[in-house]
Amino acid sequence: MKAQSKVTRRFLAALLVLVMAFSSVVVVAGDEFGMDAFADIVENFGIEFATNYRQSVELIDLLFDSFPVNRAGELVYPENFGGVYFDEFGNLNVLVVEPVFASFEAQEASAFNVFTAEIAQLVNVRYAQFSIAELWATIDLLNELIPSKWDSATSALNVQRWYIDVIRNRVVIELIEFNDEAVEMFRREVIDLPIVIFEESLGRIELFDEGFLQEMYAAQNLENDVVYYNTSHYDYAAMGFEPANSVVVRLGDPIYVNNNGVFHYVGSVGYQAWRGSSRGFVTTAHSGFGLRAQGFIAGDRVYASGGRHIGVVEFAQLQGHDTAFVRLNGTVQFNNTASIPVGRSTVNVSGMTGRAIRARGATTPGVRTGQILAIGLTDVFELFFGGPRFTVVNLVQSSMWSQRGDSGGIVYMHQPNTNDTSVLGIHVGSGAGTSYAVVADNINALFGMRMNP
Repeated sequence: MKAQSKVTRRFLAALLVLVMAFSSVVVVAGDEFGMDAFADIVENFGIEFATNYRQSVELIDLLFDSFPVNRAGELVYPENFGGVYFDEFGNLNVLVVEPVFASFEAQEASAFNVFTAEIAQLVNVRYAQFSIAELWATIDLLNELIPSKWDSATSALNVQRWYIDVIRNRVVIELIEFNDEAVEMFRREVIDLPIVIFEESLGRIELFDEGFLQEMYAAQNLENDVVYYNTSHYDYAAMGFEPANSVVVRLGDPIYVNNNGVFHYVGSVGYQAWRGSSRGFVTTAHSGFGLRAQGFIAGDRVYASGGRHIGVVEFAQLQGHDTAFVRLNGTVQFNNTASIPVGRSTVNVSGMTGRAIRARGATTPGVRTGQILAIGLTDVFELFFGGPRFTVVNLVQSSMWSQRGDSGGIVYMHQPNTNDTSVLGIHVGSGAGTSYAVVADNINALFGMRMNP
């Protein structure tokens, strides 16, 4: 029989080693997440899920730490690794491409039988048809192909989004008009791949008021009678935000722009970052829709509540990543809240779903909690119906609730055995009861940012 590659052998060995290592680990809720985080998991998902989940998190961290890293600092997944997910009971499920097992030599098969017996109570091993690397390669292909067909294929215009569904081990394409004829037309005009399945779109992600954007796009400037967010019913002092005369900015605080002397609430403070010698924070580029239809551009001034000037946009990119970096004034400082220590690290979720994440934005009071539903998601946006189209790539979809104005706010998770948080990214929008975030690792790598001075 064909011998297994070194990568595959390393993967299977890592699974066995991590479980053996875990057998000697005593997990304590307070040490694992911090009492606040564990209580939040219990409140949102129940005690059974929380108890199993805290063990599964330890396992997945051990597993991912065993994977090699390339020169760019990216995880190199084993060729037969199909991804992982946390099920409704909080248990860890590992997907392994089936041909691995079909070609085991006798000794390897015997070792795997022992392995599966050891982990039967901790990890569910599932066979899969496609590796996570193949799923990501398909996403990359569609990211290039579908937009290139907008001018030549009607079926490409019928696509709302596409993403990786780890549990089903497929790439899902959501169609606005969904029926057998629409699916066949896409396969004929764009591409036909066995790794892809089709579903009906649950709706668009709305970034801003469409009527306002349509008028602004036509005029390319704002008048004093523009529509803007009315925040008079939010008591920011009661919600824990800093008063207007403070020089402290916190994750999830509201940000404003000044148009013709009128301050418009447009989004939220994201995670703290450094770019070259500049210190600042990341937020969404579309928060600049309060100024122009193209979103933020370099040089835009950003304000906190009460009209306090806190920084200047150093760069912004709407197409592809919906990201802006705001350089803070020298007198402005970051502070953390009791529930969100300022994150100085990022978390890699490119191979998993089901993990619990949290978010804080300026509109929805308090901290929100949900689970990752899909990864590698690309969504097609229009500034308004029939207006300019663009995509935002590498989004994470979650079950969290959000509202307009939360855009740009931090999305994060607690890391085991620390009181710190790891940053997942920034919130960009919501639709059909789910939320979407741009991944921090991708942002930082593309735009030369880092989490530490």
